[in-house]
Amino acid sequence: MTDSPYIKANSITKAFGGETVLEDLSFEFNEPGIYIVEGDSGTGKTTLLRIIAGLETCDKGTVEKWGRIGYVFQEPRLFENITLLENVRLVGEKKNSGGPGAGELLEAVGLGDAKQKTAAESSGGMRQRASICRAIYYRPDILLCDEPFSAVDETNAKLAADLISLFAETGICIVATHGGETPFERVRSVISL
Repeated sequence: MTDSPYIKANSITKAFGGETVLEDLSFEFNEPGIYIVEGDSGTGKTTLLRIIAGLETCDKGTVEKWGRIGYVFQEPRLFENITLLENVRLVGEKKNSGGPGAGELLEAVGLGDAKQKTAAESSGGMRQRASICRAIYYRPDILLCDEPFSAVDETNAKLAADLISLFAETGICIVATHGGETPFERVRSVISL
């Protein structure tokens, strides 16, 4: 048994209503870093992340993995009536010893002055950056990010990408994107769907 995070997909196939979105997909991620999964809408990016997270099953094939998983969904999933800081802290203080605090993470993505705003008072981009902070505050070994910058302007996307890159120095991060430019300076591998 290993104590390093890894993900190994063996011939994953998944269809919805007779339409195949993933077919015989295999890969192995066993080194820290950022891995990009790119493709147009409907090509199976979200489905792949959901299968890795255990939120969806594949029709054929297997996924082997080791490590705690954090997830940044396409849309921020925050409690509207509590502050951004409280939303980040929801994943639990006890899991967070030895790493940056919730406030420090929010500062890193440009939300230091907004951490006491409720999610309802915050823009979509602010909520998305808070969601990234919450996923990292959970201290996962594997971080799954489903189009994490879609609602974030270029400057703040770079701040969030820098925070994700810092995580990826010791963990595995898989980022689903439509392709093209990403705000990451270093990417370990790209899978095109």
